[in-house]
Amino acid sequence: MKGIRGILFLFLMGASGLLWAVDINTASEAELMSIKGIGPVKAERIVAARADGVFCSLEEFARRVKGIGKKTIQVHRDQFTLGDVKDQCSKRP
Repeated sequence: MKGIRGILFLFLMGASGLLWAVDINTASEAELMSIKGIGPVKAERIVAARADGVFCSLEEFARRVKGIGKKTIQVHRDQFTLGDVKDQCSKRP
């Protein structure tokens, strides 16, 4: 029985990255770096790009952040979230 619990625990720990998405509009650099493929340089670029306003879509995110492209979005789509930006995005021209 301990073996089954151990295996289940390891499985859940490994899957935990798939269960919680990182809000790219509010995450710290450290939180962003928890996503495989996002290192310190990309994390810093993401945080810097947020100074120009929230990301309203993943496509906009890819356009505004150097080093984030279509492939990154495709691979990590389930790990990114935009948070509650509907009001902020609807006010844009």
